Amino acid sequence: MAVFQKVEWNDEAGTLLKKAMPPAEMPWLESNVKSGRLGLYRHEKGFAVLGCDDEDLVIVAMSGRDMIDDVVRFTEALAYLNGFKKIRFHTKRPGFFKICPKHNFVFREYVFERFL
Repeated sequence: MAVFQKVEWNDEAGTLLKKAMPPAEMPWLESNVKSGRLGLYRHEKGFAVLGCDDEDLVIVAMSGRDMIDDVVRFTEALAYLNGFKKIRFHTKRPGFFKICPKHNFVFREYVFERFL
């Protein structure tokens, strides 16, 4: 079984997570990890950032190679231990539409935005 270790914000994580987050959101991500509102977890193949929202455990960001299976198992165990009802994440990556059903994630919504 893969090991996840909670770690402090670091340059390696910042560099790798830039691949998963829009550049404008990186300061928000770093600030929230440093303040403890989000948790940063090291995996042998990358990093995952987790948070919570009401009854949901939220995968905020993850970046690395071939780690989705391990992240799903880890978040599922963490969710059960902490009484969460769901695991949720948002993505713009079309490849996840093929991967997600394998892990029993279901598609819920499209989000439209209008910037002013």
